[in-house]
Amino acid sequence: MATMRPRRGRRALAMPCVLAAVALAAVACSLTLPLGREQCSSDEDCARLQAGTTCQGNVCQAATPVIPTVDGGAWGCVGGDPLAADGGVPATLQVVPYDGFSTLNPEANPYVVRTGVTVRLCPKRDPACSAPLSSAITVTGDEGAVFPMPTSTRELYVEITGTGITPMLFFPAIAGDGAARFQRPLLVGTLAPESTAALAGLLGQQVDSNAGILLTRVLNCETFPAESGGVRFVAEPLAPSTKAFYTSGGAPSPTTTATDADGLGGFVNVPPALVTVRTSFADTGQRIGTASALVRAGWMTLVEVAPSRN
Repeated sequence: MATMRPRRGRRALAMPCVLAAVALAAVACSLTLPLGREQCSSDEDCARLQAGTTCQGNVCQAATPVIPTVDGGAWGCVGGDPLAADGGVPATLQVVPYDGFSTLNPEANPYVVRTGVTVRLCPKRDPACSAPLSSAITVTGDEGAVFPMPTSTRELYVEITGTGITPMLFFPAIAGDGAARFQRPLLVGTLAPESTAALAGLLGQQVDSNAGILLTRVLNCETFPAESGGVRFVAEPLAPSTKAFYTSGGAPSPTTTATDADGLGGFVNVPPALVTVRTSFADTGQRIGTASALVRAGWMTLVEVAPSRN
């Protein structure tokens, strides 16, 4: 059962843990929140971000699952049909940029919405977003940016810009008719430039202004990153100076050779290009999925890689 947690105003206090996994949208870090902190106090807290959820025991719970469960478990669709869609495509698409420095795990913890940033939807075939699919929306509240659902859900990416953040591109995993992914808000962690530099520094790198950072999020057949461990990914084109990493226990690690349960990792100092990321199981080498994402110089890109026909 999927859960949504509303925004809370008080920020997390675990600085080393935050810097260890900045901007990765589902990193588990037990020190992020004070013990015993309530995650909602009323149904209204939950309804602000996801219709159909209610506050039960200070936790937002969906009345019915909003993510379809695939027969065969988290990886049951690998080697067969791509992710199934459940029902029709929603009428709106909700993008919620949040402060990736203050909150590491938006699916499980209250997060601070990044107000003041501007969001727009772009077609994948338009790397400069010269003909956007939507007007630009400036985030002013907890709901983030809410757009009418584009006609072509398979061919879009999200562009997030604004003062005080490293400009961001987000390529959500789209499969089936898109409903399986778009039933839930698209949560995107954003970083201040100094936090982007801290991420590179943890890997012994300096940020190259002529390159970008590519973050990867592995999704399983239930369109959820949890329990997405034991996955390797490769990407091309890269440069000799590009540094790859996975997260291990919530921290970027240049020596870890596969994802842990959070399914997270990425590449620092990637040359500007359309980069293709391929995932496979570390123990068997069986392919899982492929996704492509645009990397711009001076930008950060987050790409989701879900099971797909290869």
